[in-house]
Amino acid sequence: MTRLRHRLHIRRWMAAFALAVLLVLPSGDRLHITPALDVSSGHAFSLVQWHITNFFGKWVHLLREAIPGQRPTREERIAIVDEYLQTSRLAEKEERL
Repeated sequence: MTRLRHRLHIRRWMAAFALAVLLVLPSGDRLHITPALDVSSGHAFSLVQWHITNFFGKWVHLLREAIPGQRPTREERIAIVDEYLQTSRLAEKEERL
């Protein structure tokens, strides 16, 4: 009886493994490009391209921020946030129209 249980146990593990492999494997290897994707591909956002373009600017900004006295004051930060919020509210109103 224990031998039968052992075989069933092995078969269950093999079935579970086979199911896991089938779920992980891709169903196909063709790239489907719709007409809309084809037209918009020139304007698509590329995260890699953004990092390459902004790499030096990011580090220059961080170095500038590290210099004492270069950060905006609390009042300036509040003014910047207020301006951003006003602009975003205006953009929301424009989108509704």
